[in-house]
Amino acid sequence: MRHLRTIAVLTAGMLALGLAACGSDDTADGGPAAPGQPTTVKLGLSAINASHLWVAVARDEKLMEPFGIDFEPVVFQGGAAQVLPSLLGGSTQLGIASAQQTIIAYQQDPSVTMILNPMNGSPLSVVAKPGIASPQDVKGKIISVNAQGSSEDYHAATAWLEHQGIALSDVKFVTGGATSARVSALISGAVDVVLCSPPDVDKLTATGATILGETNEVPKLQKAASYEIVGKTEWLTANKDTAVRFAQGYQATQEFMHDPANKDKVVTVIANQLKVDTTGAAEVYEYWINEFAKDADLTGAIHEENLVQTLQNAKEGGVKALENVEPSSLAKLYDNSYAEEAAAK
Repeated sequence: MRHLRTIAVLTAGMLALGLAACGSDDTADGGPAAPGQPTTVKLGLSAINASHLWVAVARDEKLMEPFGIDFEPVVFQGGAAQVLPSLLGGSTQLGIASAQQTIIAYQQDPSVTMILNPMNGSPLSVVAKPGIASPQDVKGKIISVNAQGSSEDYHAATAWLEHQGIALSDVKFVTGGATSARVSALISGAVDVVLCSPPDVDKLTATGATILGETNEVPKLQKAASYEIVGKTEWLTANKDTAVRFAQGYQATQEFMHDPANKDKVVTVIANQLKVDTTGAAEVYEYWINEFAKDADLTGAIHEENLVQTLQNAKEGGVKALENVEPSSLAKLYDNSYAEEAAAK
């Protein structure tokens, strides 16, 4: 359990990436740049968690620049529910959304396309306020998630509850937004359970909170697609060169992170972003790179079997928006040509 608690240090500290407001579409962003000038690409994402370590490394080590990308992470404190609307409205060019959230969105508006897969599995701890000692004690309690019904922690929570033999009707979910807000709500007693990791997990356990379990202990979560990098199909088609160059930068970042020769640099990024000491940062690196993500596809290619597992999990979790979606339809949602062309260059 220690290793899962350690990597979630990423949750709060990496909010240092900054909050960028959502505005009107700027035709200069993501479009053809002036000769010799980088192309600005805004990437929308919800409150930072362990899966977004690559965002900090790419930005701090300037790993997108060799590919002509001016990389601007846009962090929405309002949570996952803002990522896709921002993307479809043109305020961002790309976004990181949960696979389940994207599949649902596609049923309503088939103008989104998955192009890269940063993570499979679920690296979250389930933490309860003092007095709740076991999974069965969560019955009748309030679970705060980033975005009820759509965020990755919500999907992980529902699967974890099922694994524990607890019906969704036995608990109440509320939308709590960013991790920092949910952690504060647990400390104040306004909610009973959150999903997070250190320093948030350590901060909570210091107040007497209890770690009830870890979501990646649930077999069906281990191979499910968690997060996808998505784009609006129209923008991707019109700006394929930009999207491919972004994919090159993403792949270069993953290779940089997984190269043992760069360990000290990556640990420094973690320590600076999370405001933790070198020992803590090294523990985050060790788990994330050498354990949790050791078998990751560093090209970011999307594997349909992972999406099928996500869809199956959603149906078993009672997600009505997906109950009539067939696994065979998932091939329409993603396009691996961006990852493939980037890897070939």
